[in-house]
Amino acid sequence: MKKNIYILKKIICLLLILYINCLICNQSQARKVLVWENNEHYKVSFPPGTFFKSVTQYKISTKFNNVGDKVRWIIPDNQMAEDITFIPAGSIVEGIIYQLKKPQIGRNGFLQIMVDKIYFPDGRKSYITGHLWTRKGDSIIGGEITKRQGFRRTVHHIKDFGSVGQIIPHGQRAMGKHTQINPGTEWFIVLDEKLDLIIDK
Repeated sequence: MKKNIYILKKIICLLLILYINCLICNQSQARKVLVWENNEHYKVSFPPGTFFKSVTQYKISTKFNNVGDKVRWIIPDNQMAEDITFIPAGSIVEGIIYQLKKPQIGRNGFLQIMVDKIYFPDGRKSYITGHLWTRKGDSIIGGEITKRQGFRRTVHHIKDFGSVGQIIPHGQRAMGKHTQINPGTEWFIVLDEKLDLIIDK
């Protein structure tokens, strides 16, 4: 049984990765990244909705973090447009914990992180507006409803068949658990507003 659950989780993770990749492909077709150049500079404009893959640098948790805490991710790959690197690998994206709730009866702890800066390896800094992508689309991480702690028996009456007994969840919901983001995990950062960058030739 446990092995089947493990395999099912793996399949769900693979399907999720394929879904995200499809979103990114659709995004590149629907939202054009614009590039300009003059004698000295290249300029790029990444539109709202652009995805950047990032990796968490350290543990983030509803157990010990608070609203307003700064958090960081690293960009593992060069972000390019028309074969020009505008965001080099190793760039650091910084954000803050915008919302955080501790676990309570009936719900796990949750947090929401907003992204506001990016630091480049050469020392430059740029302001951005974005969030972490989640399947629900609300950028809320965690917050799942917990299971009920008890059960009760109920009877359903089915026409031309008779009565059927069923055991259903009942009673108070369990105490929620803390939500944690582990270091080394991959997240997609989504731009809420366009990002304009300029680099020297």
